[in-house]
Amino acid sequence: MKVSVENRQKTVDIDEERVCALIMRLCRMACACLKKDAAGFPQEIGVIFTGHSGIRRIHAAAMGLSGNTDVITLRYGATPHSEETGELAVNACMAREKAEDAGWTVCDELALYIAHGLDHLAGWDDASPRQYTAMRRRELGWLEECRRENLIDRICRSS
Repeated sequence: MKVSVENRQKTVDIDEERVCALIMRLCRMACACLKKDAAGFPQEIGVIFTGHSGIRRIHAAAMGLSGNTDVITLRYGATPHSEETGELAVNACMAREKAEDAGWTVCDELALYIAHGLDHLAGWDDASPRQYTAMRRRELGWLEECRRENLIDRICRSS
């Protein structure tokens, strides 16, 4: 598994090395929960941390939708020169805004967005309330395990 992180925002000070460790652990958890009809889990994962304007541009270009969102999950098929790739665009500005209302840190909120995107890469959907609840339960379980392993607290330096 190959993981890359790109930080395109200045609102949250991201620790890329610690984020990579968290992503690797979450990927292992997501792989263990693959939906039966899923195509498999991508072997390359890219995570882009962006702000509101960046996420809106990606949202419009990739999905034809307007407005802000927390995380966008994209999947690219394999080519002769590369493995299948998954990409997450994570809205760090939204994480900063929503963390306090959620009753936890910015690091926790960012970790949730990453877990949610990886859950989508594992083939799961949240189109219905029942699907959303199942995904959220699974993601919170992953985060609890990552918290016990001290993988979340320092993924960002200013929370």
